[in-house]
Amino acid sequence: MAGEWFENLEASPKHWEAFKTAFLEQFTDNNTSITLRNQFRNIKQEPSKLVMTYFGKFDKLLRRICQLETNKYYFNAQILDQFIAELKDKLIKKVCPHAPEDLATAIQ
Repeated sequence: MAGEWFENLEASPKHWEAFKTAFLEQFTDNNTSITLRNQFRNIKQEPSKLVMTYFGKFDKLLRRICQLETNKYYFNAQILDQFIAELKDKLIKKVCPHAPEDLATAIQ
């Protein structure tokens, strides 16, 4: 199916981003993106789980969203805000005073 689609392209994409955009437009629908964004908004650090377990799930969903989102809907500030907002309360109190500028800093 994908091979046939690629062979029938009028102009083969010369760069990865162009190929990725064309491929995703052909083989994904808006519902997939909406479902992933909803899962992302609802992900939380579970009380009995470590931060790195939460981060692993967070990062996996974020990577899938970024693959689908050709308009790069999620900016760094939005990602950081979402990550911090769903930490355990005691961790939010530890992270916020440091005002991390990015996700890597927040998980330290």
